[in-house]
Amino acid sequence: MKKTKTRKDVSQLVKRARTSLRMNGGSQQALLRRAREILDLTNDELGKALGVKLGTLMAYLAPEGAAKHRTMPADLRLIVERVIEQQSAKSRK
Repeated sequence: MKKTKTRKDVSQLVKRARTSLRMNGGSQQALLRRAREILDLTNDELGKALGVKLGTLMAYLAPEGAAKHRTMPADLRLIVERVIEQQSAKSRK
């Protein structure tokens, strides 16, 4: 039986995402560019892999303060970070 996430679980995920933001220089753009580079994907392919439209990915890649900038959801950011960690670990072997 699948465990339902509690508020505490969700708040821990958000806290981890915020900590990760600080540790990665706060740039979701750098994180997404790194994922694209490691996975050798185009923007369109990365968007499809993340389950977002190309326009949404481009909004995530827009500089902070730009009119079209959107902040990536914390859960999506965690997924991207995990993929980068896993791919980096594979490349070290």
